[in-house]
Amino acid sequence: MGDGTAVDMLRDMGMLHTGGHFSLPVSGRHGTTRINKEVIHRNRIAMFSLARMIAKEFIAAEPEGVIGPMNIGKLIADWVTDNLILMTGKSVESLAAIKKSGGRAFSLDEPTRKLVHKRRLLLVDDIVNTGESARRTIDAILEYGGNIVGFGVLFNHCVWNSAHLADVPKFVALAHVELDSWAPPACPSCADGVPLKEL
Repeated sequence: MGDGTAVDMLRDMGMLHTGGHFSLPVSGRHGTTRINKEVIHRNRIAMFSLARMIAKEFIAAEPEGVIGPMNIGKLIADWVTDNLILMTGKSVESLAAIKKSGGRAFSLDEPTRKLVHKRRLLLVDDIVNTGESARRTIDAILEYGGNIVGFGVLFNHCVWNSAHLADVPKFVALAHVELDSWAPPACPSCADGVPLKEL
């Protein structure tokens, strides 16, 4: 499932829940694993340590900026940036990609467009599912002349399409989690009478 220390930290902070019967947000499907992103804001010390793990993986690439999609990705970008500055003593920019209104594509605001141009950038986020959001963020960065040196995440759901990240030199996930899920009528835990677990 990934680095034992990182997985233990993610469990301890209440972000990773396994071996239960959960209702999954947005889809309403049921599963045995749930990732609770809401705890990120309440566990800044743990998140700073996890961000340090990501920073260490990419320090050799000498990123000049760390970029994450708003909102949680930008928080992670801030923490990874702080760690890179502490470890290298060099200036590193923390940047954000923003979702275009009314669509699924990402864009960069005018100041960020200037900052990414001809710079080595590390993309970060909390979770990669299919890789489509990462691909759209990468496309926005490349459009304005940025150079992607890697992609680091807390969780890889193990369903992403490698074609979406074909031009990313290095991909690192602190935890690899397979998420099984069922529509409630087909849920085996429901069939066994196991009650849903509240987080």
